[in-house]
Amino acid sequence: MDILTSQIRSDFNKAHLRASLSRFFGFLLGRPVELMSFDEIKEKLPIGVPVYRGTETIKLEQIVGSLNRHHEFDRAFRPFRSISAERWQSVNRAFYEGVGLPAIVLYQVGEVYFVVDGHHRVSVARKQGQVFIDAEIREFKTSCNITSKSNVNDLELSCPNWK
Repeated sequence: MDILTSQIRSDFNKAHLRASLSRFFGFLLGRPVELMSFDEIKEKLPIGVPVYRGTETIKLEQIVGSLNRHHEFDRAFRPFRSISAERWQSVNRAFYEGVGLPAIVLYQVGEVYFVVDGHHRVSVARKQGQVFIDAEIREFKTSCNITSKSNVNDLELSCPNWK
C-alpha cells in the first residue's frame, strides 16, 4: 500500500470515528447530530417552488442538511456509515491529487443549504479544511429564518407557519 492510499484510509477512519463519537455524545446529551432533512422542512414549512440561481461559491458551514441522506452524515458532514468508505476515499484521493470535481447541487432555504448531489464532496472538503465550495443552487423562498445554528425543534418554536 502506498503512502497516499494509507493517508486516504486514515482520513476516512478518523472522520467515521468522530461521527460515531458525535452520535454517541449527542444521544447522551439529547442533542441532534444528524443533518437536517429537506423533506421534513418542506413538509412542515410553506415554501415555494425552486428558483434556479446558477453556480455560486458558498461557505461549507451553511450546508446543514440533505435531500435524502440526512441519516448518513453528522452535522459536520462526517460519515456515520462505513459502507460509504470506498466512495468517500475516491473523492478524498481526487482532493489529494488535485483533480477538479464538478460543483455540488444544493437546495437553499433561508440562509442554509441542503445537499441534493455531492454529499461525499462536502464531507471531504470539510475534512480537508476547505471553507468554500462551488455549488449549483436552487432556492426555495420561505418567511422563516433558518440559519446554520437552527434545528428542527427551534424551527417549531420560531416559525409562525410551522405545521
